[in-house]
Amino acid sequence: MTLRAIILLILLPLHSLWADSGLEFSGVCASPGNTLVLLKDKSTGDSAWVAIGQAFGEYTVASYDTTDDAVVMSRQGVVTRLKLNSAKIQAVPAEPPKSPEEIKEIKAKIRNNLRQISSASAQYCLENGVTSVELYKLVGLGPKAYLREVNPVDGESYAGIVWQDGKTLKVTTPSGIEVAFTM
Repeated sequence: MTLRAIILLILLPLHSLWADSGLEFSGVCASPGNTLVLLKDKSTGDSAWVAIGQAFGEYTVASYDTTDDAVVMSRQGVVTRLKLNSAKIQAVPAEPPKSPEEIKEIKAKIRNNLRQISSASAQYCLENGVTSVELYKLVGLGPKAYLREVNPVDGESYAGIVWQDGKTLKVTTPSGIEVAFTM
């Protein structure tokens, strides 16, 4: 046997390790005792969730390597590793700006929330002989509740609001609308 034949016998199996398998590994779903990998045949476009030990085309999924994000497969005794494709997440377009009418309506509803909070706070302070109160003490379902709930209008948070007599309550929405109310 010539040196060239020996080199070819050594390199031929190694070539299949580096050759493109024609498959794409694009997802993994793991739960205790069950791991599924999403494989796609690039030539046909077929894809499927495949469990460890199951076949996809001519390949059998041998394992999933969590440290390397790679699936290990075998075909005719040759082992192939496929790395998980990088995420293909598209940016979500920003919410379109609100019209002046929408902003006016949002401000009116938030101002109404702040008015209710302020009124309930004043009543609580009068009944309990205090000069300030946190919102969480006012909201509930029981007979001692001053407010049943405060519903956000534009994603604003009322958590952490502390009412004090004569002080202004302020809220800013995630979209940047600021509303203030003083009783």
